[in-house]
Amino acid sequence: MNFPDDFSRITKQDLSTVFQQAKNFSPESLIGKRFDGISLGLPKIIENLTWIKFGKVFSKSNNCIWGWNVKMKQNALDAPWQMKPETDWGYFNVYPGRVPKTNDPGIVLDYRHPKNSLINPARRTYDVIKEVQPGLLLGRMWLSTPLTYIPTPSYFALSDAG
Repeated sequence: MNFPDDFSRITKQDLSTVFQQAKNFSPESLIGKRFDGISLGLPKIIENLTWIKFGKVFSKSNNCIWGWNVKMKQNALDAPWQMKPETDWGYFNVYPGRVPKTNDPGIVLDYRHPKNSLINPARRTYDVIKEVQPGLLLGRMWLSTPLTYIPTPSYFALSDAG
């Protein structure tokens, strides 16, 4: 699949199929890399209020893999990804596994990271990412509630930017 072209035209059903067929991989392969990302499957009204293009950066400290999101200029999908100044947000812990009470194993991005304040709503989200092909990942977002974990209609694609 080509990023971002193929992903920007794919249906939600096809996203689900690609996600189920994607492979697990070692979270160690993420360390020191930045990925360009696009949001997929969101209703247009949500896209207009949030973003389509974003980045994710991965690091390791104290034997823990973690990362953060990066805001990007919202230009055309065929234009280069350009980071906005002072845009680190949405910190996450990274580990192999699954969102609790779900059957989607992969690499979990757990937003209960200590850099996110206790009142930050991002702390209720988890992402699960899998490898579609080398350098190309597909992710799915989950929300936690007091009773369960709910998959959102949101997927996202990540392409290795170095």
